[in-house]
Amino acid sequence: MSPSPHRGPASDDERDEPTPGSTSDGGAWRIFAFAGGLTLVGYLALYSADAYLRQRHGPWEIEFSVDAHGTPGVMLGQPSLGISNVLIQFSGETLTNPVAGLPARLHMTRPETADAPPFGKVAFHDLTYLPGTVVLHCFGHEVQMLPKGLYLNRAAHPWQSGISHVLFPSNKLASLEPTSPPRRPLMIPAMGPPSRVSATATETNSNSNSNSNSP
Repeated sequence: MSPSPHRGPASDDERDEPTPGSTSDGGAWRIFAFAGGLTLVGYLALYSADAYLRQRHGPWEIEFSVDAHGTPGVMLGQPSLGISNVLIQFSGETLTNPVAGLPARLHMTRPETADAPPFGKVAFHDLTYLPGTVVLHCFGHEVQMLPKGLYLNRAAHPWQSGISHVLFPSNKLASLEPTSPPRRPLMIPAMGPPSRVSATATETNSNSNSNSNSP
């Protein structure tokens, strides 16, 4: 068997050549880490941008109040849209239980804000992108606030700062009127013929009276 030929010292290229399986796993982990970090940064950027778009215009501002004559009303405003001092009065209405702390202002930023207005109720709200849409039901009237316009009892009105709207009882929506429970009919028993027992008893009493009167 001939001796193996003697190999000289390894060249620079041979020294730098990686051995199989030595760095392939490390390179894959670096790629995955970079992709994961890039995805996280992109998600945070998109989340922050969406949160900014949701909040940038600010909420509707609703002030509940009662004037000197006891007439309740609401003052509407939205500074980002240039809307301020839009007064809506509910003529002919009074508060049966006056609310302490009026006037009171609500900023419709979260759904929880709609849970406790001083009077009336928040019938609908979409606050995904502020100011969104808010619908109030007060004393049989409907007040709907949208960026494109104001709707009073489902009639459109353009936004105009400093204007007053008066809603009268004749303007109420029938569908919002409180309904009273139906009255129970008065049950009157039918007058039927006398029973057989009663008729027999009457006949017996008549015969006994006639016998007692006879000599």
